Amino acid sequence: MADDEIARLLREVEAELAKDAPVPAPQPARAANPGPEAKPVKQPRASMGERVRAAVPRGVVVGAVWGLAVGSVFSIVPVVDGLSGALAAFVTGFGVSVAGRIRRR
Repeated sequence: MADDEIARLLREVEAELAKDAPVPAPQPARAANPGPEAKPVKQPRASMGERVRAAVPRGVVVGAVWGLAVGSVFSIVPVVDGLSGALAAFVTGFGVSVAGRIRRR
């Protein structure tokens, strides 16, 4: 008898869910030929100096955050010097961020 009640409840839930399900809006038909305005615009690649100039501020921030985080952790751990760890984290964070930004642009 319990199985019959469970089956009945499941049927009721499925009926309610099917009744409340949203009907998807019809998608507009795509044009066969998108035309000349759909072509991507190619922008000229920035020079190396411009890319470095744009990457340095972000690199400084990334390096400072990593230096602060690593310096804080290493200041708690008495075995490792906190300043050298912070400097290494800053240089690494700065270098990776700048290299990634230069390469991406």
